[in-house]
Amino acid sequence: MLSERLTHIAIVAGDSTRRDALSAALDPVCPVHVLAASSRPIVADTALCVVVDIDLAAPRTPDEIALFDYLAGCPALPRIFVVDSADERPDAAPLLARARTLGATETISRPVEAESVLAILSDVKSRAFEDMALARGGAAGGGAAAAGRVLAAVFQASKRLLFDEVKAEENLVLDALHDAGIRAWLDIVRQHHSATYRHSLLVTGFAVSFAQALDMRIEDQRRIARAALLHDIGKALIPLSILDKPNALTAEEMKTLRWHPVLGHKRLQEQGGFPEEILDCVRHHHEMLDGSGYPDHLKGEEISDLVRVITLADIFSALVEPRAYKPALPVEEALRIMARMKGKLDHDLLKRFRAVAVLSGH
Repeated sequence: MLSERLTHIAIVAGDSTRRDALSAALDPVCPVHVLAASSRPIVADTALCVVVDIDLAAPRTPDEIALFDYLAGCPALPRIFVVDSADERPDAAPLLARARTLGATETISRPVEAESVLAILSDVKSRAFEDMALARGGAAGGGAAAAGRVLAAVFQASKRLLFDEVKAEENLVLDALHDAGIRAWLDIVRQHHSATYRHSLLVTGFAVSFAQALDMRIEDQRRIARAALLHDIGKALIPLSILDKPNALTAEEMKTLRWHPVLGHKRLQEQGGFPEEILDCVRHHHEMLDGSGYPDHLKGEEISDLVRVITLADIFSALVEPRAYKPALPVEEALRIMARMKGKLDHDLLKRFRAVAVLSGH
């Protein structure tokens, strides 16, 4: 299962200098294990990926040949090869080709930057999740894969996202929640490697299920699906070293993360083509009715009904999913915490949301 590959990045380096450089770049954002070419790297079986920094121009030693044979037997394990850029080395092109023949999923240039590795991993995880969801089949699998495709586009900061791309997938998402239900949805989306993607998938599932439980018009269900899928688009502009950090964020990192509603709103506004209600949800899904939220400290009627629904799904999802600093909470405990948020949430909506939350189980 995808959820089993959560522990570390494996490193294979040709010498201590390269090993130390890789460890220094990657260890702050993900635990690393250094693999000796002479070992049978069982540790790779549960790695997110293997980063390989070996001189591809040099003859292969028996140990390195054995290592590559081992990795070839792990086709699902992404491997990222570190290579010299064409500017630094005239024979870079054949070395890139050699990396491909050795099974490179992607290549990156030296010196290694953690963000480069994490960006590749994000793409690898997205493709793996879509493949897994489609393999599950049925409405839930098709809907989760559709939502995954939207989020893969959402979280590519360099890509122009079109509103029509979101609308093209929304019916599959609605059908999945209507036909298969929230539990089937959760069984699939909780297997996504990325906590950021997984959270948006959970929010989408809970928000759409809530809309369907309220017997909203189909067009309103679509509006909620769009808002839920897009609500965290600003996180595409937050460093992956913060989003994917394996432990609790520092105060400064949390300050950076809290800018994501503003960044997301600006991104969609600049691109154009997105309804004002979507922009509203992206910017204001962390606002509280008593004015204690962010970024604009809105109060009461200043917060739209659509935003209130997304906020409920957002908070509940955050409580019932595991985070670096806490385990997942049981449904009833999550609901009790939300019930104690007097004056902050729409408690009429929360009372009605309870039925969907309880149905989801734990």
